[in-house]
Amino acid sequence: MKTNDDYIQQEHEVLEYFGITRINDYIHVQKRVLATLPEEFYGEVLIKENGMAVDVGKRGIKETFGDKRHYEYLPRWFKIAKLATVTEIPDLLRKATVRDSNIDNYHEGKTSKYDYLETETEVLGTECIVGFDIKKTEIKNRFHLHRVEIKKRPEA
Repeated sequence: MKTNDDYIQQEHEVLEYFGITRINDYIHVQKRVLATLPEEFYGEVLIKENGMAVDVGKRGIKETFGDKRHYEYLPRWFKIAKLATVTEIPDLLRKATVRDSNIDNYHEGKTSKYDYLETETEVLGTECIVGFDIKKTEIKNRFHLHRVEIKKRPEA
């Protein structure tokens, strides 16, 4: 069982990896994540379940750490969890399953639809579900953002 000291060490490693000094400043976090991820991280990923091609680009990474709704208002653990999983997005996407498909994008009328995918993984010693929003357009399917949810609350 993971101890609090283990978690603190893992949190420190995640923040140090990205060079993040201000975890609550989403602009700083976006810049550090984008500066840290290598160019080969970006590109097309094929979902094993259905063969769908998804483009993972800088725009989606920026959005996942983007505004108050997707990052700034999250509790610290979830911020660290998002950071801890961002480097694994291509691998997690490959094994994700479709939870919901062809959902209308109400922000842009009916110009695009979304697929919602999810997969299970361990994050910071806790079983979690990582969800992905995939924006579907006539041109390509684009990774839009990811979120981390606790599957089962850790025992105290």
